[in-house]
Amino acid sequence: MTTTVYPGAAHKSNPPGTQVSPLFPGTKAPGTQPAPRSTLPSRWLIAAAVVVVTAGILLRFWTRSDLWLDEAQTLSIARLPVSRIGSALRQDGAPPLYYLLLHWWTGLFGTSTFAVRALPGLLGTGNLPLAWLAGRRLGGDRVASASLLLTASSPFAIWYSTDNRMYALVMVEVLAGGLLLASALAHPRWWNLAGVALCAGAVLYTHYWALFLLPVLLAGLVWIAWRSSHSGPALLAAGAVGLGCLSFLPWLPSFLFQLHHTGTPWTTPVGLSMLPDTVLQFSGGSTNAGVCLEAILGFLALAGLAGVATGAGRIELDLRARPRGRWLAGLVAGTLLTAVIGGTLAGTGFQDRYAAVVFPPFALLCAYGTVSLSPSWLRRVVLAVAVVLGLVGAIPNVTADRTQATQVAAAIRSQSHPGDVVGYCPDQLGPDAARLLPGSLRLTQLTFPRYGSPQRVDWVNYLSAVHHSDPAAFAERLLADAGATHTVWFVWQTGYRGFGDDCRKIADALMAARPDLVRRVSPQWPAFMEPSRLTIFRPLTPSGLSR
Repeated sequence: MTTTVYPGAAHKSNPPGTQVSPLFPGTKAPGTQPAPRSTLPSRWLIAAAVVVVTAGILLRFWTRSDLWLDEAQTLSIARLPVSRIGSALRQDGAPPLYYLLLHWWTGLFGTSTFAVRALPGLLGTGNLPLAWLAGRRLGGDRVASASLLLTASSPFAIWYSTDNRMYALVMVEVLAGGLLLASALAHPRWWNLAGVALCAGAVLYTHYWALFLLPVLLAGLVWIAWRSSHSGPALLAAGAVGLGCLSFLPWLPSFLFQLHHTGTPWTTPVGLSMLPDTVLQFSGGSTNAGVCLEAILGFLALAGLAGVATGAGRIELDLRARPRGRWLAGLVAGTLLTAVIGGTLAGTGFQDRYAAVVFPPFALLCAYGTVSLSPSWLRRVVLAVAVVLGLVGAIPNVTADRTQATQVAAAIRSQSHPGDVVGYCPDQLGPDAARLLPGSLRLTQLTFPRYGSPQRVDWVNYLSAVHHSDPAAFAERLLADAGATHTVWFVWQTGYRGFGDDCRKIADALMAARPDLVRRVSPQWPAFMEPSRLTIFRPLTPSGLSR
């Protein structure tokens, strides 16, 4: 049996006088001997890996659902002139980089659902070679292969490669930044340091959870500089990260406005439960395949943190043995704990997609854990089971409907007439449905609580706006705009945070004025991630009675 060399255990595997930089994604200081290459895998293993990677790429472009709320809102903002995107984002609560990329992308390829989602699909595909390179830098060919396969088959990475949001871009930036950081720690050159600064600034301009990731990274670099006799590269790298953070200053006023006026009013504040929830979501959620994959990834992460193979089918846990695993785990856990503290202080909520900033180091940690498994057939079996479970967990992404707006819009398109009125309660149902209603229908569309356009949700002081709204007045406005001769199409749903019974009160007020109604679309749980209902209130005849 071949003895495994662990690139972090300097006291066991490195010649005297050599040093190892333990920070993600793993580097060796000048003079460190390269890790030995593993033997070449057999042809059938290569063929299986090609099948997995090909399937992962196809799944990154394959989903049948129309855009849901966040995707439609993102597209609506991105289609604005560049000069207006910044002001629109003050109402939305996000940084601008992905929106600018999408603006230029849709200018070239159009705004169809497939064209829009092709951007995150390409970004998600770009993560695969980066994951391989990071794994190879971390622990050689075995870790590179495991990193590639776990990322290619990840239901989390696949889902957000088919979601018109910034999360696939975040993963690209974190992986690219990690690779550049590894190079800068080993051989600090101006181009490596400039790349680190560029990636640090880019991830800040892509998602605000970078504000939790980068301080943890900076603390790690400072710790390395303090404990290492070769502190220069770590200090230079820390300076590069700091320079990237300084590039955020022009956007700081917008961020502070968003922090005080937008936040996440549609969800509850963050808590410690996000820590286990994150691993579950990385595994595909609360499905049978997801729960099984969570157990495997949790085991591999623990093995990557402290596992040492001591014989066939035997692993010992030694918290001092794998510095690189400790740093990967520290980066993941430190970022999540910082997010808990920061989110609690700011009163912001948590969604699993925010953890995209730590998915790359988590996947690398799991890949690193595979080399603790011995003999080789055991390692391959565990990795194969994880890959199969990941692909199985990703299949629902193909068939799942993220929004019921498709049914709602189809009903309105088929029966509406110019001058009809469409009301949305809450306004969060507007962007995905309104996108599917062409302007040629000449409909009047209003949203509750702000009476605004359904194209975008204004999140500024959102709960306050809901609290000060009047459901009866909104119903009266819909009826007044429709007059006696036009239909009121009411798109609504209950259960949204802060709204209480407001949407039902609007429906009741419309029913009292127009008792002749049709319940055309009913909410379907759990078939749709974002269900809604459509009630049609028919126009009045000249005699004042519903026809």
